[in-house]
Amino acid sequence: MLSNTYKAMFPILLDTMGLVGTLIGIFLGYYCLKVYDPVMAFDMMMLWSICCVGIASFLGSLFFRRSTSKALGWKFGASFQIERAFYHLAFSLATMTLYFGNWGLEALLAIAYLFSLNLVFEIGLHAYDIFYYKVTSTQKFFRIFANFIILTYLTYFGYQAYLYTHTI
Repeated sequence: MLSNTYKAMFPILLDTMGLVGTLIGIFLGYYCLKVYDPVMAFDMMMLWSICCVGIASFLGSLFFRRSTSKALGWKFGASFQIERAFYHLAFSLATMTLYFGNWGLEALLAIAYLFSLNLVFEIGLHAYDIFYYKVTSTQKFFRIFANFIILTYLTYFGYQAYLYTHTI
């Protein structure tokens, strides 16, 4: 049986896993931009950031609900955590399906757009909790920071790929 200290570390560990995956995606994206392949740069960002964040959020929200809700200042037992787990898993699976199924850039841009909207709403929700409910959890600030990084680079690489494929 794990102690409460170890259980409390799982959300932090999973968030760190998502951020490390995003940083790998950013690094690979910039490497691909150096060899001037913006589409591959966007693909790397999509695969690494959305899949790592999605799988980490899925694991945290489904299997470590109590410690995740405590770290974020949420009430334990709400069914939205399980729903959140499955839509993050759905983003990951959809991204992998579109990429490995060669569905094309426009399909990946659509998933990036939907995931970006999700990030904007999550940032707003966490900011609302901080300012309105005075929840000053470290996890809240970490998630706002991580979501902002993902949103910024996903938008940047997506824009570069779009410009590369739609120039005259």
